[in-house]
Parts: sequence; C-alpha cells; structure tokens
Amino acid sequence: MTSVYKESVSEKDDLTLRDVVGILELTNQKIDGISTAVLTINRRADSLEVRMGSMERNQEKLRGGIADMQDDLTTALAALDTDSLKVLDHEQRIRRLEKSEA
Repeated sequence: MTSVYKESVSEKDDLTLRDVVGILELTNQKIDGISTAVLTINRRADSLEVRMGSMERNQEKLRGGIADMQDDLTTALAALDTDSLKVLDHEQRIRRLEKSEA
C-alpha cells in the first residue's frame, strides 16, 4: 500500500470494506482534480491556438502590405530616377546654350 492512502487506512494489516471504499473515494477525488486540471489546460491550449491563428493571419496581411509598399516605392524611385536624369540633361543643355551665347 502506498503512503498516499495510509492516512485513510488504520495500521492493521487486513483492509476492511470501509478502508477500500475510503481509498477508492480518495483516488476518485484525485482523478477528478487531475481531470479538471487537464480540461483547464485544454481550454488554454485552444485559446492559444486561436490567438496564433489570428496572429498568423495578421502577419500574412502585413507581408502583403509590405510587398505592396515595396512595389510602390520601386515604381516611385524609378520615376524619380527618370525625372532626375531629365533634369540633369536639361541642365546640360542650358549650360551648352549659355556657353554658345557667350
């Protein structure tokens, strides 16, 4: 007999029906406690799973938004480069014209 149940059983060697019922009741109480703890853990795990799914969806939305921003910036920078080249070419033409007038 284990030490967990010794407190419910007297020190005699022969177990009575009451002793056995007492041990079974203690065992049932402990199993109920464990079952409650497992159910609580399951609910928390389910909650975490829902939160993780939400976080993954949000992360995918952010990735899509970042990709869109990168595309927009690439397009804007390409246009800026083109405009910058046009301005430089224009400045060079103006300098040539100014030199030829002088």
